[in-house]
Amino acid sequence: MVTEQDKQAILNGALAQVRDGRKCKFIGEVSGVIHVYKFAYFNDADKIEHILDLDRNLERFSGEETRFDIVGLWEDEPEPFNLERALLGEPVMT
Repeated sequence: MVTEQDKQAILNGALAQVRDGRKCKFIGEVSGVIHVYKFAYFNDADKIEHILDLDRNLERFSGEETRFDIVGLWEDEPEPFNLERALLGEPVMT
């Protein structure tokens, strides 16, 4: 389950991570239905693959785990160390 702090960050525009490891982004609210939040789900090429509605707990179906449930904030993976670029004087993160 997503913390309230992470949920607010996601609803304010931060990227989210779903159960299967992909990223998604909040794109709007839907009124008058159980699934109140609309999210765009991205594939590995950063193209929109799905647009789905989630409930207030950021789940596809209440009480049932699915690959579309949000599990936290998205964190970009750090770029692997590249010796050639470092030797050329490009900045290196230690």
